[in-house]
Amino acid sequence: MLRVGADSVRLGVVAPPPVPVHRLEIYEQIQRENRAAAAASEDVRTLALRLRRAGQKDERPDERAEDAAGKDDDAAKQDDAGKEEGAGKDDAGNDAGQGPAGTD
Repeated sequence: MLRVGADSVRLGVVAPPPVPVHRLEIYEQIQRENRAAAAASEDVRTLALRLRRAGQKDERPDERAEDAAGKDDDAAKQDDAGKEEGAGKDDAGNDAGQGPAGTD
């Protein structure tokens, strides 16, 4: 006991500095808040997991769209290459200006 006043008593505790010393009601409040924070951190983990999963679902359509766009580009390049090779030919592959083979 460090001091006794008219309406209070001052107590002292000898403890190393890293050891927290609190009154019982403060200690209980800290414990409640720690439990609430631990429960909230579990909620945060759950939320983070759900967001990651939702993000992965969102990425998949984009990846498919990119893949499809890449395939469209490849198809267009093949069409362009075919046009160069088949220059002067109609849709059936016949030389332009001539009828089907064997009709002359």
